[in-house]
Amino acid sequence: MKIKKLKISNSPNSRNLKILAIGDTHGDLRKVKQIPIKGVDLILLTGDLGSSDLMRKMHFVNIERQKQGLAKIEYSPKQKKVAFMESYSSTIHMVKYLAKFAPVYVIFGNVENSNSDTREISKEIGMKLPFLSDSFKKISRVRIINNIVANFRGLRIGGLEYFTDASWVREFKPSNYQENLRAVLKQNKKTKIILRNFGTVDILLCHQPPYGILDKVSSKIAPKRLFLLYNLRNEK
Repeated sequence: MKIKKLKISNSPNSRNLKILAIGDTHGDLRKVKQIPIKGVDLILLTGDLGSSDLMRKMHFVNIERQKQGLAKIEYSPKQKKVAFMESYSSTIHMVKYLAKFAPVYVIFGNVENSNSDTREISKEIGMKLPFLSDSFKKISRVRIINNIVANFRGLRIGGLEYFTDASWVREFKPSNYQENLRAVLKQNKKTKIILRNFGTVDILLCHQPPYGILDKVSSKIAPKRLFLLYNLRNEK
């Protein structure tokens, strides 16, 4: 979990504005409750809010089995729903708690499921599942800013949801390499268009860390470089 407090005085309406940015809480509400939030004007969340322990365990167990030449474990619909609900419920609890203190702007990381993702999972397991986006809309002072620019007291905040970068695929070479690479290149093209359409922003909220910070991808064309070039362009 990453925590950052910012003081912004960029415009007359935003003088002495206190912003709390929290990344990757992964459902750890106990740790979040240790943060002194009182007096904060805005909370920014960079995704991966809920616990995905069961999802990760199911995923990585099969990766290890594949390396050993063993057959994948076929998890039951009930097991998949339990894993989904762990992430969904812990995400809702996290956001409800934070919204008590200040308005919350959130983008999705790789743990959150869009409505279309949820429909696919629901169809696959033959069970009804709740939509996270719809649930957020029912929580007072919570706003999803995936791929849009939001205005808060004169500040322009661009929210860029999680995306997989082509450099990650090239470096880590997942299964179905060519298929994955084609899909990701298409996604990256969309990401660049979104950034271009943002124009000048005061804050760029994204799931990936800034270039060179906590960066496991060593490629010179790592996704974080997109943000570095974006910021340089807007500083001119």
